[in-house]
Amino acid sequence: MSGIWCRVEILVPEKHAEELYAAYVKQRHDQDWTYLPYGPFEYFDDYQS
Repeated sequence: MSGIWCRVEILVPEKHAEELYAAYVKQRHDQDWTYLPYGPFEYFDDYQS
């Protein structure tokens, strides 16, 4: 589904993992992980597993 400002698509880890990791690694705010039982991740391999 595409709109003017964004596109919504099914998450495919093989396709999206690197881009998602790159976005989160730049943030470095622990509150992004407040309600998750894992993370933040220092290395992509840890994030991917």
